[in-house]
Amino acid sequence: MKQDEFLDTIKPKKGLLIVGLLFLGSCLGQIGIAYKNAQDEMKKPVSVYDVSKENQYTCIDVQFLTQSIATQTGGQESQDASIAWNTEEMSLVSLTKDMQKDFKDILDYSYTNDEDAKAPEMKKICGYTKQIPSKLKSLTISAYKEIFGTSALTNSNFADVFGSYYIDSASTPIKNFTMNASIGGMVSIVGFVILGIYIKNVLKTKKALQTNETRIEEIKRQVGAPDAIHEPKAKVFLTKDYLINYANGLEIYENKDIVWIYPHELRRNGFVQSRSIYVVTSNSKVHIVANLNASRKNNTLFDELYQEFLDKLPDVLHGYTKENREEVKNRYRK
Repeated sequence: MKQDEFLDTIKPKKGLLIVGLLFLGSCLGQIGIAYKNAQDEMKKPVSVYDVSKENQYTCIDVQFLTQSIATQTGGQESQDASIAWNTEEMSLVSLTKDMQKDFKDILDYSYTNDEDAKAPEMKKICGYTKQIPSKLKSLTISAYKEIFGTSALTNSNFADVFGSYYIDSASTPIKNFTMNASIGGMVSIVGFVILGIYIKNVLKTKKALQTNETRIEEIKRQVGAPDAIHEPKAKVFLTKDYLINYANGLEIYENKDIVWIYPHELRRNGFVQSRSIYVVTSNSKVHIVANLNASRKNNTLFDELYQEFLDKLPDVLHGYTKENREEVKNRYRK
């Protein structure tokens, strides 16, 4: 390698930066689009009488409201089904316990015998539509007869009065957006992590260059020497005096500080997933270099690289053995 190519080679590649930004931008963009769609849907609800299928967002202005005629279960919390209506529309609605509190004034007014009672302002009940179960249909017919004192509502004309769907007030565009945004937010964390790795590598490289500022020219000279070892796939240089790892930010070690090297295999379910070289330096720290995924080609490359390490570093301990481990421990004690 030419000396002037060294700094370009060890710089963290912008691939991580681009991937992180694309990942993050895509997630945040999708969240933004989902929010806009939710807002648009809430601005233009389908009329109660135009509902023709499930999961249509609709609203009804509530002037009167019955007490619970049935309890709907199956969601995150139980909901009470009631009949809501005004002078023009009537619909089955499903309200949670908390939401029922907001309609207490309308509920009280609906059952008052005080002819002078002042009607409260109408409030909207909105939500996605759900198919009316047959059991709820039967309970509604019975409740209708009891509340209104008439048997006018029957199975044959039920759809003419209530349609085939009720309004699930616990299911709205904003609530669906919140759930999807939470998932999108968790996924976007991946983008932040990728960006964090890139920034960490940049700062690590900058610090290593500053620490070795007085030796950079000599390192560049040795990297360009004929006997220098460079394995681009493993992102490592080994020169006369230096071991240079640039896989995850720049790391420069002097060969004289290396006391022990040994190969390591990461296994899962008995299969080798990756291989790397562990390098122990005189400050008792362990460094991982030449980390390669296991494959026939990579295994050959790794074996050749490890042998080159042994040839270049003949005086260091090599191989993971009990004797070498004890020897290194004794050196640290000293």
